[in-house]
Parts: sequence; structure tokens; C-alpha cells
Amino acid sequence: MLLKARVEQLASSMAWRLYATIFLSSVVFFFAVIIWLAIDSTQDESIFFDGDMKAIATTILWSMPASAEQIKSAANFGEADAAVAEQQVDSRRTFYLQVWSSDNRLLLKSPLTPAERIWPNTESGFSWVDVGETRWRVFSVWSKNRQILVQYAQPVAMRDAIICEVFHAGLGQFARFIVALIAVVCVVVQWSLRPLVAISAELSARGPNELSPIVTAGIPLEIKKIITPFNGLLIRLGEARKNEQRFLSDAAHELRTPLAALRVQAQTALRSTQ
Repeated sequence: MLLKARVEQLASSMAWRLYATIFLSSVVFFFAVIIWLAIDSTQDESIFFDGDMKAIATTILWSMPASAEQIKSAANFGEADAAVAEQQVDSRRTFYLQVWSSDNRLLLKSPLTPAERIWPNTESGFSWVDVGETRWRVFSVWSKNRQILVQYAQPVAMRDAIICEVFHAGLGQFARFIVALIAVVCVVVQWSLRPLVAISAELSARGPNELSPIVTAGIPLEIKKIITPFNGLLIRLGEARKNEQRFLSDAAHELRTPLAALRVQAQTALRSTQ
């Protein structure tokens, strides 16, 4: 019963209604943003990564010598270099690069990238390529003299992993922001309700005959809209009490003389009977 009464008390509290509304609105907004970010990141995945892929591949191509003969062949890389690369390069984050000559010779490749041709498409631009169970996003670009082909690729799984990491990091920051926002709003609500608490304390301290209006200076406009009619009611009650006291005073004065006469007559009647 005590718990039920407490719940009913909180349900009837304007402050707790505001707190509940703010909390529920923040939760709904939080999950709405999560859903929107998830959908948006999925739809804009290619836009998010393709610009970087194109910039990296083009920069690598510009860094190459003009002739394929001037580039050291990737076939000359030793096994020791490959072992070091496997230890120092994160396979989950590395990019995959192959540089080919016009006669299909592998000139350069990035660590962990196989030496055989993975992506058969040699046309410039973006393409989706399925190699076994792995799906790749590939960008190919030729040099002006079409002697060097740079192919830069990213597995879709790596893209999804990066998006998830960014999403989780942003989600944590957004969650902390929502919690801080709720705390600030609750403090502001509590501060905004201080005039009501002060008015309640003032009315509780008044005596039964104290009907003076409540001072409205410094009170917010919304609360003043309630206090102004209430002050009018206090003024009318004060006037009604004054009229009642005036009526009682006049009635007492009017009844004083007849009562005195009746008293004299009663005393005279008592003497005559003796």
C-alpha cells in the first residue's frame, strides 16, 4: 500500500512527469539516431570509402616512374621481407595493392597481398569482384601511357569492420551526450520549479486571517498566470470577510438597544410579582 501510494504521488507530480517525459523522449531519440546511423552507414558505405580508395590509388600511380622497366619487380622480394610484413602489418586493416605492367608482369604489391592476379578486371574505375567467398571493392587506374596499372582493393568485411568500429565509438560518445543532456535538463527543471516551492512554503506559513496577495515580482510568466487569479480570489475573500465583520458589528449594535429594553422590562416584571 505504501509503495502504491508513493507511485501515485510521483505520478501526480509535475516534476516527475517532466522527468519521465524527458527520459522517454531521450531514449526514443537515442534509438532513432542509432537506427538512422545504421541505415545511413549501410547505404553510404561506397561513398564513405571510394573517395579514399581513388585518392590513394591515384597518388601511388603518380609516385611511380613513367616506365615499367624502372620499377623493381615484386618477384624479387624475399621470404624474410614477407615474414616481417606479416608480423608488423594488421591483416584486418591493411589495404591490398597490386601494380601491373601492360604485359601482365607484377611490378609491386603491398604486404600480405598475393603475387597472382586477384582482380581480373583491368578497366579503369570501380568494380565489385567476388574471389571465392570474399567480396572485394576494386579501383583500377592506368597511367597515361597505359604501361602501368594500379589496382587498389578493399574486402567488404574490412569495410564493415571499420564502419562498426566507427559506429560503436560514435554511439558511446552520443550515449554520454544524452546522459549529460538529461542531467542538465533535470537540473533546469528543478531550478524552474523553485518559485512553486517558495509559494507553497509561503502559503503554508500563513495564518487563517492572512489574506494579503502573493507578491508576483520575479515569478515566471507561466506561474504568474496562476498566481494572478489566485490573488484576485484572496482579495475577494478579504472583502467578504470585512463585509461579514461589518455586518456582525452592525447587527450587534442594532440588537444592543432592544435587548437592553427587554432586560429592563424583565427586571420590572420580576419586581412586580414579588
